[in-house]
Amino acid sequence: MGDVIKQETYESHYQSMHQGDRMSSNVSLDNDQILLDELEIQENQFKDPMILQSIRDDIFNQIEQNMQSEDEKEVEIQLTRKETQKYIKKVTQTETKLKDEEIDQESQNYEQNFEESEICDVNDINYEEIDLKPFIMAEQQEFNEELMKGFILINISATHCIFQALSKIIKILEDHIDHLVQNVTEVNSKEANLFIIKYKKLDLAEYFIYSAFKADHSSIFFQNEDSEDWKILKSAYQEIPIQQPKRYLKDIKTAINGIHMGAALVSQSMKSDNGFTRFMRSVGFITYYKLQKGKMERRFDQFTSDPNKKHLGKIFEYFDSQFVKNMYKINIPSILIKQKIYVPMMMPKLKLEESQFYEEINSSRDILTFPISEKYNQIQAKDPSYITDKKLFDRNKMGMIRILSSTPLDVDFKTRIVKQRERPRLQKIACCLCFYKKQQLPKDLIKIDKIIIHIHGGGFVSTDSCLHQSYTRMWANDLGVPIFSIDYGLAPKHPYPDPVNDCFQAYFWIMNYAKDQLGIDPQNVVLTGDSAGGHLCTAVVILSILRGVRLPTALIIHYPALMLDLNTFYPSTLISFDDPVLNLGFLKFCFSSFVKNGESSKNPLMSPVFSHDSILEKFPPTRIMICESDPLRDPAYELTLRLKKLDVDVELLLMKDYIHGFDTYDCKNGVKEFHHATLITEKIFRDFLQLEEI
Repeated sequence: MGDVIKQETYESHYQSMHQGDRMSSNVSLDNDQILLDELEIQENQFKDPMILQSIRDDIFNQIEQNMQSEDEKEVEIQLTRKETQKYIKKVTQTETKLKDEEIDQESQNYEQNFEESEICDVNDINYEEIDLKPFIMAEQQEFNEELMKGFILINISATHCIFQALSKIIKILEDHIDHLVQNVTEVNSKEANLFIIKYKKLDLAEYFIYSAFKADHSSIFFQNEDSEDWKILKSAYQEIPIQQPKRYLKDIKTAINGIHMGAALVSQSMKSDNGFTRFMRSVGFITYYKLQKGKMERRFDQFTSDPNKKHLGKIFEYFDSQFVKNMYKINIPSILIKQKIYVPMMMPKLKLEESQFYEEINSSRDILTFPISEKYNQIQAKDPSYITDKKLFDRNKMGMIRILSSTPLDVDFKTRIVKQRERPRLQKIACCLCFYKKQQLPKDLIKIDKIIIHIHGGGFVSTDSCLHQSYTRMWANDLGVPIFSIDYGLAPKHPYPDPVNDCFQAYFWIMNYAKDQLGIDPQNVVLTGDSAGGHLCTAVVILSILRGVRLPTALIIHYPALMLDLNTFYPSTLISFDDPVLNLGFLKFCFSSFVKNGESSKNPLMSPVFSHDSILEKFPPTRIMICESDPLRDPAYELTLRLKKLDVDVELLLMKDYIHGFDTYDCKNGVKEFHHATLITEKIFRDFLQLEEI
């Protein structure tokens, strides 16, 4: 009986260690299970009680030794944890001491001295000039020395995320290497390409290692969910589930296949230097890749894991071609008014010297007062008149705006004359009963004072307002308010701060001169943008605060790029290893194109998430929509938390399972699920613009 109880005890111990059903036979069993299986076999073979008792004693002794070994390991782990806690306490004290010894440096004003940029022409862009610097271990020598001396506390949680990702990639590499070794005679270009793809992803992962080491321990991503910061964030946070999961899965698969097809075709076409040959290669491979989807996927993986700057540049030139724009217009809604205007830059141009000055004062611990400097908010241009002739457009002195409206506007764009609405004359009407003459009261005039200002996305390097009309026209038709969609110079031809300046100048003109020039009085204004446009919208708000310019009624941004420093670790950045829209190679290309002049990405106009509290507390009511499967997701959490702590009206909406760029896929033959996000956006517009349902 004792032996039976003993055996049940060990079996119970085994079951508590290994929960769930037994796996299939190809899964290795642990030592305890092997011993118990052996006991079962012996009991079937031997009938002698003495022999069976001896076998049971031996096996139970072995299991007992295994249990004692596990207990010893647990004790050893507990001792290691205590030593780690002592180390963390020691290094934290060292960090606090070093921070207390820092000396605040006084801000210095820089004189403006910046050469004006040229007109943007994608044909003039030399993409080979973009510097995609490889990771150089030797540059981290100083960090390594401080790390060894115990002056730097490694963020264990962030580093664990990185090494999990690296271990998966390394495991895949090992499998490919084993296959190559065992099948030497079968090695071909396909196997070599698969190996290169995985290796390049491992190479890109090097960017994250040291950023994970230096990740801020106080970040919300490394706190428990019951922490005070998470409680504050959850009060401004909402998750929006998918409405039709099955339909969404089907549509998103089709959309991703389209992305893969486009990248694979460009990669194939670039094997030729002749333009006609490249076109014919693209046409020829369309059918081939439709039949050979596996080869299309491998070509896409190869293209994205080892991005070629020239090939990426050709993709962006392709989007800017008139052929693509004409084909795009076939699938977008019709609109009553669609007019492109070019407006003068009325304010001083944002230059590097001013941007660097803002970065210095942003690092100050003092409370800031606005405007920061009077010399940056003086009106320079005398004539605010716009033009409509693109041939007269001067990139150095003008901004670009596309106006969309479903209602008539009181302006003749050809003559640039604002129509004057005349009040009806007072008329005397005789009453049929008493012949008492009454006066007819004038009716209220229809005044347009509610508008939406939009800034498009595209990674700072691609597309324009034309290729975002699938949803901006939808907004204009559904809401009945004019949409002012701003265009800006694209990187790398126009790196930072040119795009920020272009958007700010156009925004300032609309806010101050649209009434006299267009007959529109923008009293209620929503500023909105997606991706890179979300970044530029936020930068426009920050620059308006710094220069003392009137702010919009509300800021609404979709999946914004709020942090342009790949050396700052966020868990969501790991999504870029395999993301079909924003893979890490593409992110590096976009950020390196925009941040081209060696500026610090800690600048508030470049990475708004790093803005001073004195700036953020001035923000207008803000709504941020982010995607769950988006490498740019996490900085929005931090910005929302900081705004909420400063009592700013802010809400963060997480679209479950959405991918980056859902606005552009809400179109004919697009992803039907994404129209739900459009409806949510329009409801937010109506709330801030005080519009009724049409």
